[in-house]
Amino acid sequence: MSNLGGSPLTIGLERGLRELGHEVVHHPEPSDLILMFNQSAHTTSYVYPEVPHPDDLTPFAFIDTAEYGWTKRVKEPPARYWNAFAEGSMEHDTKNAAQQTILREYLRRRSFPYLIREFWNAWEFPENYHPIDYPLYGPSTNSIKPDREEYMRRPVEVACLWGLSNPWRVNLTEELERAPFHKDVYVIERDGPRLPQFGPHGYFERLLRARCSISFDGYGSGSFRMTEVLGRTLLMQGPLAIKTHAPLIHGETCWAYMVWVDGEHYLRSDLVTQIRRALDDREEAFRIFERGYHHLMTHLTEQATARYVLQVVEAHDWTKETKIVSE
Repeated sequence: MSNLGGSPLTIGLERGLRELGHEVVHHPEPSDLILMFNQSAHTTSYVYPEVPHPDDLTPFAFIDTAEYGWTKRVKEPPARYWNAFAEGSMEHDTKNAAQQTILREYLRRRSFPYLIREFWNAWEFPENYHPIDYPLYGPSTNSIKPDREEYMRRPVEVACLWGLSNPWRVNLTEELERAPFHKDVYVIERDGPRLPQFGPHGYFERLLRARCSISFDGYGSGSFRMTEVLGRTLLMQGPLAIKTHAPLIHGETCWAYMVWVDGEHYLRSDLVTQIRRALDDREEAFRIFERGYHHLMTHLTEQATARYVLQVVEAHDWTKETKIVSE
């Protein structure tokens, strides 16, 4: 990874691999598997370490956690950002073109699993590409399993606690604020600073007071909010622009709502209607929350995500080149 580190997926995989009993070292120390990470921090002032020597036959996987912003998804064709080395990605104002070129040239004509966060629904990826999610951040884990009696006593119907990293969240917030729910709405900067995660009035405690909470795309598609909510209440899941490696299912592990747009312009959502439907049967709402929690702890922890990466590596066909540029 670069001298500026990586995304939460980087440290999450390191912790998860150690939980599985593996030793994790930093390149160029000898190893059985190398994990290489695309830079994800929003700055160009990074430098990659020296890439492995061309004669080094240690297998490696490339993990691309970069995000290019919601405006790129709605205003530009997917071809410009389909992976780390597409034209738009290389030109993006958060990427160092010289460093990305070094990385690209090393990866050319090699075989490796390519695990990518923004695995677009609208793009047909070549062979050897695999979706990967942000795992549940280890310190954010809620180890208390869902309890029916506690859930039924919760005083708030819906919590909406987020920032406006995606402007469409403005519309969703306004639609919710007009609805006659007993709700807890807090918008970062509009209503005050970012909430502390822990404490009697913190983000996690406020989620635990609500029977459901909302997730929607931020700067990238998907967000940490998905896993943070799943561990504490029923998740109201907005539409995703990406495929995930352990997808949630409406009515089973989350409750989905839709958003209708015209190009880059927000039109409407059925968020309020779907919240009513989700909470109309509190027993079923609890069961969905319970199944969502189990899904989270089975498939989306740091350890589970590390296991998934190793399974992808184990199944990889090392005789087939991984395509990284469009031809």
